[in-house]
Amino acid sequence: MARILLVIASILSSAYGHAIITLVSGANGVTTSGFGVSNIPRNGTTEQPFQLDTPVLKNLVDDPCGATLLSGSIGMESSLATALQQGSGDLPSVAEDGSISLTLHQVNADGGGPFSAMVNTDATGQTWTAALITQQPPGANGILSGGPVDSQVTAALPAGTKCTGTSGSVSNICLIRLSNAVLHPLLPP
Repeated sequence: MARILLVIASILSSAYGHAIITLVSGANGVTTSGFGVSNIPRNGTTEQPFQLDTPVLKNLVDDPCGATLLSGSIGMESSLATALQQGSGDLPSVAEDGSISLTLHQVNADGGGPFSAMVNTDATGQTWTAALITQQPPGANGILSGGPVDSQVTAALPAGTKCTGTSGSVSNICLIRLSNAVLHPLLPP
């Protein structure tokens, strides 16, 4: 069974992030948060404090999982350990069709859809290939007025994808990251 963990909720190349994956819901019933998520309040739109844990990707080579204003670089090993703890020793799995359900918290207008996705199949964050967004959050050209808003997003691995990453005793791990498709397209490092 392929397990997947969302590395970055929203990856923006600007100075501030405006959306974050607050929940990753697997076909196996396991739920976790995206990497970097903390207990920041989710009822406002300003940087302080509502965007402090929103991942930003500026340096894909040094920070493949991004960085937050709150904690700096998002560590992959510690983030995987947190996710495994949240999932009682397991990670969310993809469905038979390769899809996984995500809850996207759009902090403010710049957190709107559409989004693009990339997958890393060995859970190292080193190489990424295009993945699919089969259910987009609301928004046009990366803008959504009236935040904060929680939206459902469905991401899917391309057909034939093999997840080969490991963390402790858990195997078959892939990582996914998202970006506003129009404003901040994801490009491989």
